[in-house]
Amino acid sequence: MYNETLASKVEGADPRYNADRRVLSDHWKEMGTIAKYKRIDDTTTPNQTSRFIQKNNYLRMSSLALSYEVPVTLIQKYGLKRMYLELLTNDLFYISTAKRERGLSYPYDRSIEFSLRFSL
Repeated sequence: MYNETLASKVEGADPRYNADRRVLSDHWKEMGTIAKYKRIDDTTTPNQTSRFIQKNNYLRMSSLALSYEVPVTLIQKYGLKRMYLELLTNDLFYISTAKRERGLSYPYDRSIEFSLRFSL
């Protein structure tokens, strides 16, 4: 995967503004330095390069739904025939080998919903 975050927020970042900490720690400093990114004072737009290609191994849980049907013996005395408790989550976690930003252009949304359904 081409890691756009490295190109725009690290190598192409202006350190006077909101920049990633890698801008200060992993940049080229002096002749002979082996560095991941160009000089900090070089504000030219970075070209596309294979340096920003990374393996993107990830583990993601995009949604999880849990449901429980309450036993009839517990709800009969309240005049109920059935009762369900439900929990639904979206974007619970995302673990990746490629460090990138999520949710700047499109808001990153994690939601947890709980519902109670019953029938009389």
